[in-house]
Amino acid sequence: VSTPPEPPVLATGVNLLRVSSSGQVLALLGRMRDDGLEGDATANDGTFTLRVRLTVAPGDSLRLRVSAAFSRMPQRVLSTVTEVPVAPPDTQPPTLTIVAPVNGSTTSENPPRLEARFSDQGSGVRADS
Repeated sequence: VSTPPEPPVLATGVNLLRVSSSGQVLALLGRMRDDGLEGDATANDGTFTLRVRLTVAPGDSLRLRVSAAFSRMPQRVLSTVTEVPVAPPDTQPPTLTIVAPVNGSTTSENPPRLEARFSDQGSGVRADS
């Protein structure tokens, strides 16, 4: 999250919230940082960062919102809700199949020719060599 220069955001006043589909706050996930520590790349650059580990059921959506406190403003400012879809994990391992030479066969080619087929169903990648 990047912040404009005026009015200045309070350094300890930026929070990441998990919200419901109706916008109700479900959890305060943590305070976002702009001090170059704990995942924040550059201190005082106006970009606030938070590293957080979440557990979300596959097929659900994660809805996030930022709450920020600014100097000389009596109320916090809320961002729009960002929805992050959660995909099920890829549980099928990739496969590598030797196509040629066929199992148990010999070849007179010099150098021997090897053909393989790689497939990863979870990522949709398929390649022949």
